[in-house]
Amino acid sequence: MQRQTNLLIGFMLMALITFGQTESQLCDLLNHSIEKCMERQKIYFQSHPTEAVFLKDNILLACSSSEKNISHFKISLFDEKRYSKKQLKKGLVAYRIHPFELTNDTITFSFTRVLITRKRNNYTISSSDSFTYRYRFHCESGKWEFFDEIVTGI
Repeated sequence: MQRQTNLLIGFMLMALITFGQTESQLCDLLNHSIEKCMERQKIYFQSHPTEAVFLKDNILLACSSSEKNISHFKISLFDEKRYSKKQLKKGLVAYRIHPFELTNDTITFSFTRVLITRKRNNYTISSSDSFTYRYRFHCESGKWEFFDEIVTGI
């Protein structure tokens, strides 16, 4: 009986390792979502943002380098030492990544645009609009495909 249980557990672990999604696939989906979010901002503001700053909370550890380029956008993580007091007093637009959600064959990435301000030594983070991107996994092709974008604003 114990041998059968061990074989079953071993088989289940092998199945999870073989058919599980790799970190690079999740990072690719996250990067694709960030790119779509930046393109949306380009249309909304009728300007071309070249840099996007993200808060450090809820970033996939495998995807969290301090700076990277996605398409033609420079992506960086918020570091208060990088910005002057004057910039922070005026306000800095950044993005917060929410934890991704996996439901059945759908994975969802959500972002909220925030304004970070500093008055004396107190930081205030105000939320604005949010962007949600959903991907569906197709077993036949073994790939994730983008299928829905939801934009909500204040």
